[in-house]
Amino acid sequence: MLQRFRPIVLLAAGVSLASCQETPLAPTDVAPRHDPVVISLAPEPLYAVASSGVSFVADGEVREYAYRTSFDLILRAHSDNEIGVMLTSDSVVLQQLQSVPVEGPGGGVDRETYRFEARSGEDRIEANEETSRAFDVWYTLPNGGREALIAVSLDFVDDNGTPFSQVHQVAVEPLPGP
Repeated sequence: MLQRFRPIVLLAAGVSLASCQETPLAPTDVAPRHDPVVISLAPEPLYAVASSGVSFVADGEVREYAYRTSFDLILRAHSDNEIGVMLTSDSVVLQQLQSVPVEGPGGGVDRETYRFEARSGEDRIEANEETSRAFDVWYTLPNGGREALIAVSLDFVDDNGTPFSQVHQVAVEPLPGP
């Protein structure tokens, strides 16, 4: 009886061994992935100046923000994608740079306090075209300094209906000395 199953067992073993053979992977043409939108900053480097006329409430007291900075983000739809995008929202998070000691009085707040306004030309960006988004940011830091890191989050949807987000970090540097 074993003689009858021997050809079947040998055939199954041969198929099994053949499937274990390594086959080299064929090279694939994978295009490099690009961010759908290329983001750049103007001006660069970015500095803050003393603020006036814009206030906030802390501990029941009205105070003016210590500093203001203004910048533009230049948004260019990447030409390799060949589709346009629509900017749907933006937000800003400002952080004090922890490694920057500041001598003298602090900012009178126990956390980063800030406000931003965004202005733009067009929210729609065609492939290989650009627009800009202008930001004004007023802030006061716990350490009283002006050096900060601003993370700007931008939400988009492309012409295929695919939503995506990009974050661009902007460093606010100290004013150059005299």
